Amino acid sequence: MTWWHPAHLDAAVTASIISSSVALTAAVIAVAAGSVRSARERHRLRRSRSVELAQAAALDLREALLEYGDAVTDSVTADEAPGSFAVRIPAELDRRVAAARQLFEVRLTHLEDDRVLAAARGWRDEAVETLMFDRDRNRAAEQHRLDEFNRTSAAALRGRLGRTTRRTRRQLGITSEASQARQ
Repeated sequence: MTWWHPAHLDAAVTASIISSSVALTAAVIAVAAGSVRSARERHRLRRSRSVELAQAAALDLREALLEYGDAVTDSVTADEAPGSFAVRIPAELDRRVAAARQLFEVRLTHLEDDRVLAAARGWRDEAVETLMFDRDRNRAAEQHRLDEFNRTSAAALRGRLGRTTRRTRRQLGITSEASQARQ
């Protein structure tokens, strides 16, 4: 037998070694659990921030598209040839729309929630068609798509993990295409 064998140590030393081991194990577990919680919270904050930035980019894009559509409407002039028209858009406005579209596309690449991404793309497609090119078209469809994007984004922001959940979608009245098809 060696000198450090438990039979040779007195009870107080053995008890202190055991309690120190338990305390050390508990501390390691607490640090690990805190690290996991911290990582989860950072991930949720990153997701939430990406949704917020996408919403802000959507509003900038919408404003630029409205301005562009107004410029198109205001600048359509009859050309000399009968039945032909010319549209003159200021280069600065053209650049602003292009920059807003590019920023929106970049913001979409950071979205991790497929539902928010689908709603954002749906709104973008409707907005470009309605606000930029077809001013006579009913703008209620564009507003509906924007509202859908905002509701889906709100559900993601309210979600515990920074993404939409069934519960938050139900609370906000968001239905998927699959559930609408079943009805």
